This record gives sequence, C-alpha cells and structure tokens, in this order.
Amino acid sequence: MMEEKNYKLSRKAFLTGIGALTVGSLVSINQSCTGNSGHKKEEGLLRIPTRKFGNTGVEAPVLILGAAREMGKKHPLLSNCLKYGIKYWDTSILYSSGLAEIGLGEYFTKNPGSREEVFIVTKADDIWDNIPDVRRIEKNLEVSLKRFNIPQLDGYVPLHATERPDQISNEMGEWAKEQKKKGKFRFVGISTHNNMAAILMKAAETDWIDFVYTKYNFELFNDEAMQKALDACYNAGKGIVAIKTQRTLSKTLTLTGPFETDTLENMVNHFRDHGYTEGQAKLKLVLEDRRISAASVGMEDIGILMQNIAAVLDQTKLSQADRHMLNEYSKATSHLSCLGCSEICKAAMPEMPYIADVLRFMVYHNGHCNHNMAKQSYERLPENIKANIRNFDYAKAEAVCPQKISIGSLISEAADLMT
Repeated sequence: MMEEKNYKLSRKAFLTGIGALTVGSLVSINQSCTGNSGHKKEEGLLRIPTRKFGNTGVEAPVLILGAAREMGKKHPLLSNCLKYGIKYWDTSILYSSGLAEIGLGEYFTKNPGSREEVFIVTKADDIWDNIPDVRRIEKNLEVSLKRFNIPQLDGYVPLHATERPDQISNEMGEWAKEQKKKGKFRFVGISTHNNMAAILMKAAETDWIDFVYTKYNFELFNDEAMQKALDACYNAGKGIVAIKTQRTLSKTLTLTGPFETDTLENMVNHFRDHGYTEGQAKLKLVLEDRRISAASVGMEDIGILMQNIAAVLDQTKLSQADRHMLNEYSKATSHLSCLGCSEICKAAMPEMPYIADVLRFMVYHNGHCNHNMAKQSYERLPENIKANIRNFDYAKAEAVCPQKISIGSLISEAADLMT
C-alpha cells in the first residue's frame, strides 16, 4: 500500500507540471517502428532533475537528448527539451549523414540565446578496431564546429565506439589537452559499445578523460566486471552517461500483441498494470543507479519526449517483482542480444573482427527502425569484409558466443537488408 500511495503522489506532482498526460497513458519508449529525487520548478513547470557530472563541475540533467536523426525540422521538440530542462544534447558527425549536427546548429542560429542554455556534445567518426588517427579526428572536429556554427563544444568524444583499451593512447591524450587549451571543447570523453568493462577500467585511470559513454541496461546489472568498472569510473570522478538503456534486440518483437512469447507478454502487461510501459521501466532502472550521471535516449518527437519525462519525474522505485520480470525477459531473449563481448568472437574469427558491429547495425535496423543509420554504418565496413561477409564460417564464433546467437543467420540477413 505504501508503494501505491507514493506512486499516486508522484503522479499528482507530475500532472501539475505536464497537464493531461499520465505515465500509464503514454506510448512505449521501446515500440518498434510505429535522480535527484527532488523536482525543480521554473515558472510552474516541473523540471528534469540534475546530477553531478563527474568532476567537471557541471550539473547534468539525468535525461539527455540523443539526436541521432535530422533535427532541422523539429524545432518544437528542441524548444520543449529546453522547457523541461533537458539541456544536454548529444549527437555525432555521422548521424543522418551530418544533418543531425546541421539541424542543431540551425536551431542555435534561429533561436538567439539557446546555445548558452545547452550543454552540447558531439562525437567523431567510429574508431572501431583501428588505431586512433589524430589527423582524421581533428578534421572531424573542425567539420562539427562548422556545422554547429559555434567556436567551442562543451564536450567532445574523439574516441567513438572504442573497442580496445590501447586505443586510449598517450598521443590521443596530448591532442585532447592541446585542443582544450585552444578552446575547441571544454571536456573530453570516450564512448564504448563493446568490451565495456575493459574500456571503462582504462578510462578510470586516464587523467585526460572527463566522461564516458557506455552501453548499460538491465541485462548488464549482474555483470560483475561491468559493475567493478563502473565503480572505478565513478570513484575516479568520471561523468558516466548510459547509452543503449533499452537493450533493444536485433530482431523486431511486437510490444502491442500478438506477442511472440509468454515472457514478453507477461512483462508488458506487468508494467502496464503498474502504470508505465516496459520501456519506461528500463529507463527508470538505469537511473536508479546513482553512479550514472545521465541517460542519453533517442527522442524524435514530442510524444517520445513526454513519455521519457514522465518516467524520469515519476518517483516510484522499481520493486523486486519489476526487476525479476526484466530478468526473465532478458533470459528469454538472450539469443537476440549481443552483450558487446566482441573480444570473444574476434579471438574465434580474427578474419572477421566486425561481428559485434554488424549485430549492432541490426539493432539499429530492426530494433530502432533507423534504417539509414544501419545502412550507412554497414557501408563503412572495409570492402574486403563486405565482399566476403556471406562466405565466412561463423560456426566458430557461434560455438563460443555466451548468448548462443545465430550469428551467421543474422549477418546474412544484415547483408540482404543493407547492401
């Protein structure tokens, strides 16, 4: 009864600021294709709470706008982000072939004073399995600054999609420090989708890294190495941004029925009975981890924006039953979810070191329904890999995959969809 009472109180507080929308009436964050416990008020509006962003001295909103698509025609979405305190915007030089950065730059130009409100971060081209090329990254930085039409970024991620600890090099650090002195950006970070624990441990001991972006969701809560790495980064004063919080799958599963499995149906119904969607529950769970400074979430329209705001402002803590439901769902769909342990499949198949990357592209395509991003990412694979991608013997990687993923089948599907 106490939990239900708290939920109603938080909903009442939420309605005060947002109007007719309720947590339970909003569409799922995770539908395919179709913190700070106090709330800040400004002019009668509830505001997204903030948390300390590592040792940067910045108070970051716990919800970040992940701008992965073209934003030039979505000025009302951007204005509403500012209205509710979502003043940290994240994008990349690659997203929507550059239109994501250009659109945000247009917004700053057309809305004087908006740049001063926003903590803006962008990322360089994916590093993948390569050694960092400082000259290429510096060219990326200049392109991004020109697109935004600004002299300085708040944060820059020169090492995007970092896969190996040795990519966090001294040369990269010296370059980052030099660019800071030149005033090109205030803070520097890295991002990682694969081998996260090893990358985060290296970042924790690296003085020039101010913040990290890492895949983190309910499936990784029981990963001991990941938990130790998060502790190390948090204790070292790194700002920690969670990405891939929804643990979207490489295959499209309907969340409105008919359902593919009883486990999926049980999970969806369980959270709807408690007044929020399974997607909102996943976001809430990540943000209940106080080591996490913020979660970067793709938000492409006002409906998605509002449901995320609802999830963040609702003060109900997830119960053990809620967590159990997510664990059961994780087990039932593990064969469709790459954990990012790419070092395992690379060791088994050194001739094809991009298995985890292609599986991530399938998540973009089938899970996020961002077909352009998936195809653009696939197109940047080395030509010799694309030419032979159907001919590799993936049985070697499948034999060692902890998730028992049908790697060969999914990669063949990716080649069909993205060629």
